[in-house]
Amino acid sequence: MVTVSRDGACKIWRATLQDIAAGEDHLICVKSFSPFDGTSITAVDVASVSMELRWVMAVGSEKGDMKVYRLDESLTEASLLLAVPAHHSHGATVRRLRWRARALSGDQLEWASCGEDRTLRVHRLMMQ
Repeated sequence: MVTVSRDGACKIWRATLQDIAAGEDHLICVKSFSPFDGTSITAVDVASVSMELRWVMAVGSEKGDMKVYRLDESLTEASLLLAVPAHHSHGATVRRLRWRARALSGDQLEWASCGEDRTLRVHRLMMQ
């Protein structure tokens, strides 16, 4: 599970197999970072990818900026894949991000974003 907040924190949570087997619902924060240097994060979406990447995460900020991260299998590392250029970002708060349910092809992913600037944008990520 991933949570984001107005204080700019992005946190990645995981339940251990031992907790699940014991019927407990304890979550452990395995990674916490600030993608926009403290600027409020207003949107997040994570996609499971059937490629070597495993997981990709898009985050959007109050200022309209967006970034895409690759999460490792253990979910403890988030590597920046893309900082969306300003001319493809929103002019106001990002309100929602959503990954396309499946890849367009083996090396292309798409996600949509909408913002308070009243625009909907579709983005394509070309994987190498």
